[in-house]
Amino acid sequence: MDRTFHHRFTIGAICGISLFSILMFYFFWEKHALIGTLLMVLVLCMIERVIHTTYTFHKIGSGLPGKEQEILVINKGRLSMNKSIPLEELQEVTRMKTAFGLNHYLLLVYGTRKRMEAVMPDEEEGFLSELKKRWDSTRK
Repeated sequence: MDRTFHHRFTIGAICGISLFSILMFYFFWEKHALIGTLLMVLVLCMIERVIHTTYTFHKIGSGLPGKEQEILVINKGRLSMNKSIPLEELQEVTRMKTAFGLNHYLLLVYGTRKRMEAVMPDEEEGFLSELKKRWDSTRK
């Protein structure tokens, strides 16, 4: 069964969207339509990414019984490509804080090259318990 978690709406995202929206209105007010339009597209992309980012635990089958694979699908909105992380390649999950401790996220380290992905699920404890449950089931 799939389980989906939504992205956390942070103070940084609110401030960024607000700042670029004010800047966009300023450029339209000053009759710089081209710059205002580019900022409008940027604001729409920022809102799209913040609202539609999801983290889905998904099980895919290989066609053989008992050979299913657990993956974490990171969907960053309609304008981005999905990223799939097989849970059997997951090596480490670390809680990290940004500068001044204003924000926190989970850093996932996976693969043989030690690739990293930062995730900020809205319900962090539920995400971690689901990740641990599915990660343990792949290691059996």
